Amino acid sequence: MTDQQEAAARTATAHAEIYAAIDLTAGVARELKSLDPETEGKHIDNADKVADTKLRKLYAKFFIGILIGQLLLMNLVFIGVGVGCLGFEEYALHLYMGGTLAEVFGVVFVITKYLFSKRPT
Repeated sequence: MTDQQEAAARTATAHAEIYAAIDLTAGVARELKSLDPETEGKHIDNADKVADTKLRKLYAKFFIGILIGQLLLMNLVFIGVGVGCLGFEEYALHLYMGGTLAEVFGVVFVITKYLFSKRPT
C-alpha cells in the first residue's frame, strides 16, 4: 500500500469516527431533550387534548343521533294518533310527549355543559 493510499484510509477512518461521534452526540441530545419534564409534559398534554377532542366529537355525534331518533319517533307517534292509526289514551300520550321532551332537553343540557365546556388550562 502506498503512502497516499494509507493517508486516504486514515482520513476515511477519521471521518467515520467524527461522523459516529456527531451521531452519538445528536442521539444523546435527542434523549436528553425527550427527558426534559417540561417538554415531555407539554407533549403528553397536547396528545391528551387531541384524544379528548376526538372523544367529545364521538359523544356529540352519538347524542345528536339519539335526539334525532327520539324526535322522529315522537313525531311519528303524534302523527299516527292524529290520523287515527294509533290509539292511545290522552294521559299516556301526554306522559310520552312530556317524557320525550324532558329527555331531549336533558341530552341537550349534557351536550352543552360537559361536551362543549371550556376547561381551564
